[in-house]
Amino acid sequence: MLCEGEVAMKNRASPRFNLETLLLGGVTLTGFYLGLLYLLTVSLHVDEYSTLWAAQQVIQRGLPRLPSGFFYSQGLLFTYLDALFIGLFGFSEPVARAPSLLVGTATIPLLYLVGKRFFSRQVGLLAAALLALAPETIIWMGRARMYSLQTLLALLALYYLGRGAIEGDVSRERYLFSLFFILALFSQTATVLLLPAVILALAARWGWRRLLRGDVVPPLLLAGLGAAVAVLLNSIAGPVTDSSQRPFLALSTGWGMKPAFYFREFFWSPSRSPLTLLFILGFIYLLVGTFKAASKGELANFRERNAVYLFLYGVFGLTMFQLVFLIGETWRRPRYITMLLPVYFLLAGATLLRGMAWGASWLRRVGRWQLVSRLKPTIFSLSRSQIAPAGFAIQQPGGGLQIRHELKWDLLSLLLVAVVAALFLPKTLTVLGQQEVGYDLAFHYVRHRWQPGDAILMPLPAISGVYLGQCDGYALQQGYREYVVEKDDALVDRWTAAPLLASVRQLQDFLAARERVWFVVDDVRFEQSYNPDFKEYVRRNMEPAYQRQGVTAFLALPPRRPPFHASASNFANKITLVGYELETVRVQPGDSLPFSLFWQSQRALEEDYAVFVHLSGRGDGFFWQEDGQPVGGLFPTGQWPAGAEVWDGREIAVPTDAPPGRYRLEVGWYDPSTLERLPVLDEEGRPRGNALVLDYLKVVPFSPASHPTTQPPNPLPEAATFGDSISLLGYDLNPAAARPSGTFHLTLYWQARKPVGENYTVFVHLLGKDGQLWGQHDGQPEGGFYPTSFWDVGEVIVDEHEIALRPDTPPGEYQIVTGLYRLATGERLAVDAGDREMGDGRLLLGTVWVSNHE
Repeated sequence: MLCEGEVAMKNRASPRFNLETLLLGGVTLTGFYLGLLYLLTVSLHVDEYSTLWAAQQVIQRGLPRLPSGFFYSQGLLFTYLDALFIGLFGFSEPVARAPSLLVGTATIPLLYLVGKRFFSRQVGLLAAALLALAPETIIWMGRARMYSLQTLLALLALYYLGRGAIEGDVSRERYLFSLFFILALFSQTATVLLLPAVILALAARWGWRRLLRGDVVPPLLLAGLGAAVAVLLNSIAGPVTDSSQRPFLALSTGWGMKPAFYFREFFWSPSRSPLTLLFILGFIYLLVGTFKAASKGELANFRERNAVYLFLYGVFGLTMFQLVFLIGETWRRPRYITMLLPVYFLLAGATLLRGMAWGASWLRRVGRWQLVSRLKPTIFSLSRSQIAPAGFAIQQPGGGLQIRHELKWDLLSLLLVAVVAALFLPKTLTVLGQQEVGYDLAFHYVRHRWQPGDAILMPLPAISGVYLGQCDGYALQQGYREYVVEKDDALVDRWTAAPLLASVRQLQDFLAARERVWFVVDDVRFEQSYNPDFKEYVRRNMEPAYQRQGVTAFLALPPRRPPFHASASNFANKITLVGYELETVRVQPGDSLPFSLFWQSQRALEEDYAVFVHLSGRGDGFFWQEDGQPVGGLFPTGQWPAGAEVWDGREIAVPTDAPPGRYRLEVGWYDPSTLERLPVLDEEGRPRGNALVLDYLKVVPFSPASHPTTQPPNPLPEAATFGDSISLLGYDLNPAAARPSGTFHLTLYWQARKPVGENYTVFVHLLGKDGQLWGQHDGQPEGGFYPTSFWDVGEVIVDEHEIALRPDTPPGEYQIVTGLYRLATGERLAVDAGDREMGDGRLLLGTVWVSNHE
């Protein structure tokens, strides 16, 4: 609804000079230039890569169907627009961002036209200037995301609805609203919030009866059908996350809302607070005016004069109500109300100019100051017509705005634009100085040095997909669950279907299977998304080939992967030793031997336990020891989540004065406050000690048990084999004769043919001719120090036994037999020794004489 003065202004001609047109062109070019600066100088935000990866899939497949099978529907319309640009001009960051820049630039003059239509040219110019200098505008103009396109289409939808339902009653305009609303929906699903707000605002304007008219319902139903399809598509596909983790609808009291997102950042930042105050003043004007008009019986006239104002406030307020009280927390972000930024600027600008008009009228009534007299031709006419929207029309005697005031109006427009620039440009320029993490720069480096056979690990697989067309591993430990799906019985990421690597062991397996591996990660994610053991392993085993702008590109060359020894040992039902890695068991004095332990928490722990690693010989005391928190104190057990697998990398420092010999490597846990150790439990949950023997180190030159040779003095003609894994090479008997109650010393020379896998007990029996037992000795090899399960293949074990004779042993010749058995069951290992077999797993070694004489 236009007032007479506005009609006069529309009909005027200014062929020679129009400052307002130049101002609009300058505002538009300024917005374009700032957006172009952002586009060219600021690195891509990580979210942009999802759009670019989907656009590349559109080019290849015709649909944004990602390699994982996931359909990326977020920003569907923009994805196809971006794919068009990339397909036409080839991929580069500026090309991928260009659609946002062009769309955002077009929105600036469009907002001017909308403001001019519904309010006045000054309101339109002011709103366009505010939009051009808004930090949000510059950001979304410079990023390859859908928000600029959503804003443009939402503005067109509200414009046509205003023309078809507020200014007049035109069915065609309402269908155009439906068209642009649906297009905006498929640019960003959050546009659906506009529909309930629009319907309620129209109901307040018309009443429900008129809203249900036959020519009004179809376009609204069409918009509702589009909303249903968009929401359904978003629930099935949508963002690359598990939608159950981020519900769109979630009732809330609003108190959980983050103030930084709404009140401080969007409404109450220093540069934005004056506009918010104007916005609130406009709302107060409508509220007070409604009550006053109702008391005077002029409510219908007030509503008609302020129709556009009421409609836009209704749409904005009802949309905000949904964001605060009905929408899930994930969706409470400033970017989801970017579509309403033009409305916000229009209402604030219209309120400002309305206030200026009211102030001019007030000054005219209270005094005739010289300054007022000078400004009277401009300000007074301002109060009559120029800023009056459909709801602000003021009757003016004589009607019309004189052409001679045209220049003064243009000067007023120039003044408003200058004030806007002075207030908002500094804040906007800071946006250009806020650099994003430089994944684009890092991948330019990696791509230039990429070799055939290289592999890439990423916490954000879409980025490597965009630049390299692949991601070989999804390396992430914290917060990955909503970004993975199960495929072929394995967890893969939703972008590239790369397998999840969530532990050091998985990372080790990956590195060992490839020649060169890149791992590109930004500093913030590296510190926050990985456990300390993972970070420590990366630092030790990968070189930082590139570091710049908050991103590091690690490069790993093929490592020597030590063998992994599985364990599954249970410490007090709290911690499990999954296994360990030890490169070798043969060391020299002064060596440093890398050593890795792999722990897993059975439940979340509150205590900070200490782990001990001991290296001990056959005597008392420790040859070497190390106690302390796991991962060098970086990852205490009190921080371990339930089920977490933790890599604990260590080094065994062999003393330089270490004597040759065999040393037992054992580990365990204890409470530092009490020094009480955690028991090691067996499969039935019974304690079987408070330390776990892992392996045995041999310090070379090595001579077992201080013997000068491992060759038996009495070799067997043919080695006797026990089971299929242990051989007896020979023996040494000293002395060959004994007396009752005496002892004789037997040394057995064992050898492991292959890994034994169990702990067997050795028995040595002294038997009479009738088979009666007159002396024996049972025990694990080397007095229990070196169990059979730890024997190395090919290693010769010198095993000494002292056999005591019974006091009543009669003189005569006795047989010495030996064998192996399982202690838990008494079951003996079968022996294969030809004519030396005596049955029941016994091997005849030789004879010894018992005599009563010295």
